[in-house]
Parts: sequence; structure tokens; C-alpha cells
Amino acid sequence: ACAMEVNKKLEKNKVESYKNKLLGSIMFKDYDRVCTILMKLSMYSKVQFSFAYSLFDNFEDNKNIIYTFINTLGLN
Repeated sequence: ACAMEVNKKLEKNKVESYKNKLLGSIMFKDYDRVCTILMKLSMYSKVQFSFAYSLFDNFEDNKNIIYTFINTLGLN
């Protein structure tokens, strides 16, 4: 639901840019950067990502959440 809200609020090229940043960070297992990008995206889009707290607490055990989020970014 959060990703769909971001899709509504931001231009498609901005959404794709954030999506690529998130994917790149995950590929390099830079989980701190993923969290930083999520916080920036939340601020920029003015959408609260309640799921992020699970990632901040334990990224490895909850990374399926971010995969779902990224997969939904850019869908209309």
C-alpha cells in the first residue's frame, strides 16, 4: 500500500530512480543505505513507511518486506 501511495504522489521517473537505488543497495548488501534511501523517499513523497521499523530492527529477517515494496514501485 505504501508503494502504491508513492506511485500516486511522485513522477514515474522519480519512482524509477528510487527503485534503482534500492535495488542497487540490496544487490551489494548495503542495508544501511537501503534504510537511508527509504527514509529519504518517505520524506520526499510524504508517505509514512510503517514497515520500515521491521527493517530497522532486523533487516535480514524482514527483507521480504523491502522486496515486495520495490516490486510494487512503479506499478500503476
